[in-house]
Formats: sequence, structure tokens, C-alpha cells
Amino acid sequence: MLHLLVFVWLIASFVNPIQKQIARKWELSGVQISKNFISAEELKSKNATITMQLFEDGRCIIQANNPKAIPKQNKWILEKDDKTTFLVIEAENDFGGKVKTKFKIEEISTKKLVLSLGEKQDKEIYYYKAVR
Repeated sequence: MLHLLVFVWLIASFVNPIQKQIARKWELSGVQISKNFISAEELKSKNATITMQLFEDGRCIIQANNPKAIPKQNKWILEKDDKTTFLVIEAENDFGGKVKTKFKIEEISTKKLVLSLGEKQDKEIYYYKAVR
């Protein structure tokens, strides 16, 4: 019995803690492009709110909160270099092709996710809040 408990503990210790935090449903709550910030209220008024659900098995569903929007099945993985972790999403575009986007994970918890693209004045920052 002790061997089984040690084995379970070893397996659990190899699970990436970021993967456990990121695998949930997220709602876009703000976007910052350069010095311009778009709040959750502005996103909702323009029907630009987006939800993104990341599953532990690597599936990802991204859906605009629009009755006409069709959710698309996508894939996600985590990549890591020396000090930075990235969320890479492979999504289907409107033309039937696949597009990979590599977001830098700026901040993550079970309630908040901050992703970025680009550098300096071309930097875009996406703020998400956990839905569940």
C-alpha cells in the first residue's frame, strides 16, 4: 500500500502547476493595446466578449458571446524557455486554415489569467477572469 501512495505522489508532483491553473473556462475582461485600455463593459457593449475554455487534454473552445458565433474546437499546449511560459493556441481561422498564436503568460492564478503578444509599443495584453 505504501508503494502505491508513493507512486501516486510522484505522478502528482510531475503535473505542471500552470497546467492545473490554466485548465478552466476564462472570460475576456479587458484588453490593453499600447496605452489604450478596453474594459469589460466596453467589450460587452460591442458584443466583443469572448470565452475560452481550456481542457486538461489539450482541447480548447473559443467562442464569441454572440448568438450567431459558432464555437470552434482548437488545441493548446504550454511551452517554456528559460524563465517564461507560453500558451500556444492552434485555432481554425475563418478560411478553414490553422493559425498558431504564442501568448506569453504574464500572470496566472485560478481566478486570473494575463496573456500578452508583441513587445514594447506593439504589445497587446489580454486580461481574463475565471468563469469556473
